[in-house]
Amino acid sequence: MSSRITYLLIAVTAITNLASAQTSAHTMRSNAPDAVRYLPGDWHCVGAFASGKRTAGNVTFHEVLNGAWLEQSQDDEPPGTYHSVALWGPEGIGGVVAYIADGRGGMRHFVANGGWSSNRIVLQRDSIAPSGFSERFTYARESEDILKITYEITRDSAATWRMGDTLSCARQQHASSPGSP
Repeated sequence: MSSRITYLLIAVTAITNLASAQTSAHTMRSNAPDAVRYLPGDWHCVGAFASGKRTAGNVTFHEVLNGAWLEQSQDDEPPGTYHSVALWGPEGIGGVVAYIADGRGGMRHFVANGGWSSNRIVLQRDSIAPSGFSERFTYARESEDILKITYEITRDSAATWRMGDTLSCARQQHASSPGSP
């Protein structure tokens, strides 16, 4: 009887370790390789809110944990006040999850089950905010050096999305330092 229990424990442990290894094998490089190739770098953004008020800021993406995740930071230029840091990581097979913390004290969870597809990704909040709205961010590749970011909200169950703001971001080319290629 004790040998059966031992074999059962070994089998359960092996299956658990195998499942854990398969889960950890997913990275941003495996789930969204085009995003990992395209997004890293510094971007300067200009745009407008739905009201027409202009906005500008800087967005930076870089790989962390050897490509397992992407880190994003976004900082408005004055008089804007929005500042955020996000981590994008793998969600299942082909999906992406993003955890976004902002200067207004929030931490939100977004998912994109389809990952990066057709030169874009739509990260949608996975829950309804306490004030009764949902939100999403769309990151769309317009060209090699132009990224469009759109923030939208909905306050109804029919998910009628309304633009909050949109940004057109240009990749920043950095001058080489002396002695570098």
